[in-house]
Amino acid sequence: MTAITIAAMPPDDDDDLGGRYDYSRLPEEIRVPAMTAEGVVVQGLRSAVERVVEAGKALMWAKDVFPHGEYLPWVRACKLQPQQASKLVKAAEFANVVHVQHLGQVTDTATLFLLSADATTEDVREWFMERCAAGDPPSRKEVQERKRNSSEAGRQRTVIDEALKAFRLSDEARSLAANALRITTRQLMDELGADELPKGKQHVTDTATFVKDQEGWIKFTMQQPIDVPATATRTQADLFPDAPQADEEIVPLAEAAARLGKKLVSFRMGLTPSQLDKRGNPKGNGWTAYPHPTRGKCILRKVA
Repeated sequence: MTAITIAAMPPDDDDDLGGRYDYSRLPEEIRVPAMTAEGVVVQGLRSAVERVVEAGKALMWAKDVFPHGEYLPWVRACKLQPQQASKLVKAAEFANVVHVQHLGQVTDTATLFLLSADATTEDVREWFMERCAAGDPPSRKEVQERKRNSSEAGRQRTVIDEALKAFRLSDEARSLAANALRITTRQLMDELGADELPKGKQHVTDTATFVKDQEGWIKFTMQQPIDVPATATRTQADLFPDAPQADEEIVPLAEAAARLGKKLVSFRMGLTPSQLDKRGNPKGNGWTAYPHPTRGKCILRKVA
């Protein structure tokens, strides 16, 4: 495999990249590994696909173990922008968790970044895998074309997907949405009896709730207060409270992975929306894992 330079990831001229990171700011037990990781990252930027994956793995390690506020300064000392580091991490997760067996057939880093991008749908990755398994790996141009066609098909499915979501709504919610009105900012101020628009994205009166979205304001006609019937069980789409229920624990990802008997990298990927939709919640050793809004943590629920 021919070594290449990642020309797509140059540092911006106006960012203060480079310089020597002060490793005395880190706990003593991770200073030497952090120095080694910096070398891996910098070397990976000048190498081929395998070295890029190693750079991403080093960044993932640093993100997990560095004290709060130290990761980004260290990333810049590695001559990386935060968004560039994020691309390397995604590339490593893609290659090591799902597609490592065909990594040798990804012949350039641009294709690797294309396949691991958030905007690339899972069906494109599966198509790529099938071609590799057949001994006919697609070119970068073919991947780009497949991704473009998949995006167009996805837009065609959007209305159906939204309609299906409506079936999961309560009768009250469907009725509320059907009778909602789009109003202008001036109309909202008149409804509120205000000379200036109050701050915030939601305003409530005795007879209506006004909510701002990307297109403007929506008026929901409803008497206040209104009670929403409690559901029997919570879904993973619910917002979890800070205090867990009796059968739950909020724990760091590393601890959760150990309890379920899984590798941290694959466990982290298993909690992403695409993997949750495809494979369901990670399970193991009597525990089920759910995502948590706090970075670096998840919810563990004991299986009955």
